Amino acid sequence: MLTNLTLKNKAEVRKIARLIRSNINICEISRDIVEQIKKEDFYKNSKNILAYYPFGDEVDITNLFSDETKNWYLPRLEFKTKKLKFYKYKSDDFLEKNEFGIFEPAIDKEKLILAKTDLIIIPALAVDMQGIRLGYGAGFYDRFLIGLKHNTCKITAIPEQLVCEKLPADSWDMPVNYIVSQNKAYFIKK
Repeated sequence: MLTNLTLKNKAEVRKIARLIRSNINICEISRDIVEQIKKEDFYKNSKNILAYYPFGDEVDITNLFSDETKNWYLPRLEFKTKKLKFYKYKSDDFLEKNEFGIFEPAIDKEKLILAKTDLIIIPALAVDMQGIRLGYGAGFYDRFLIGLKHNTCKITAIPEQLVCEKLPADSWDMPVNYIVSQNKAYFIKK
């Protein structure tokens, strides 16, 4: 955990988080996090899951996509509107790179109907014990989360080394319900 650091602003946290992430075994940690997610009731009880395709040294959750008892959806970034739209995905579907080099589903796939969403797995650079996650700064996920139904379970999959006691936050930051690390799943009390 990053609990001993005095973190003044999001830019400072992003810099430290990237440094930490570049110095850990993300492949091994990713395997452990995927196994932890599979054990949790929020996963077992979910049918329609929004996820992400890992970029760079993000936690790799792609082993989950082979679970054919679930309907998987991956995001496409709409740069002009700064919105995310999720499209159905199967583990053997073709993905194309966007202008940032992030893999996305083809636009001709079935688009998600938000009312069907049970669970969303959100990437993060760091997260705190209040469920506030720190992304890359564009706000795509925070804007998207506002439109989800209230009972949709929101989790972030992140190495234990990037879980903080408290992060700098803004009023628009949307908290998650669970933090899943390689060690355990933390429930965030509201």
